[in-house]
Amino acid sequence: MLYKNYRGKVVGTSIAFCVRDIISGRRKIEDVEVIIAGTKFETVDEVIATYKETYWKKYFEKAANVCRTLWNEGKIIQPCLENPKALLFVKDVWYENMQELIDSQLRVGHEEIAKYLEEIDNL
Repeated sequence: MLYKNYRGKVVGTSIAFCVRDIISGRRKIEDVEVIIAGTKFETVDEVIATYKETYWKKYFEKAANVCRTLWNEGKIIQPCLENPKALLFVKDVWYENMQELIDSQLRVGHEEIAKYLEEIDNL
């Protein structure tokens, strides 16, 4: 199967750390294709409330704005909302493309989540 090349767009795996990296300038928000998170938040307000006093404490307003933008653009995907067993096993916060993330899941024997990621990639 051929995977999409997002032409420089990256795939993130943590809402908290991806937003932090965007705020700090390590990544640009326009370079984010999607964040595949291992969380089960129902609303963006729930995300913001959860990270407000921990990961985003020093730059809460900026982080909340970035999070809302990503959420509203449909760039935060949470497989665990559909399937609680759909956990990612990752060692990095960012992957250069979806293929790299899928391959990382196959290497650790997580065919089910890899198949789910392939379906996302084909949307």
